[in-house]
Amino acid sequence: VTFKAHRLILAACSKHFQELFEGIPPSPIGLIVILDGTSAQNMASLLEFMYRGEVHVSQECLSAFLKAAECLQVRNIPIIVETMIFP
Repeated sequence: VTFKAHRLILAACSKHFQELFEGIPPSPIGLIVILDGTSAQNMASLLEFMYRGEVHVSQECLSAFLKAAECLQVRNIPIIVETMIFP
């Protein structure tokens, strides 16, 4: 599955992408990043969070989603989940 996303958004929301893109100059044709260990559903949800600042994930998918977010070092997701679970 292929997703299109802006480097600036990915780097701003994820320490993993920030470090990955460091030192790589912008290219008019873009950059292809291959991710292992993250399902297409989780990546779509992570991108939704990065672009919209919110995402709805079912209880059944929450554990895998949080694992993917942790692996990619997505900022602010643990804080938001903790706030929802322990208001």
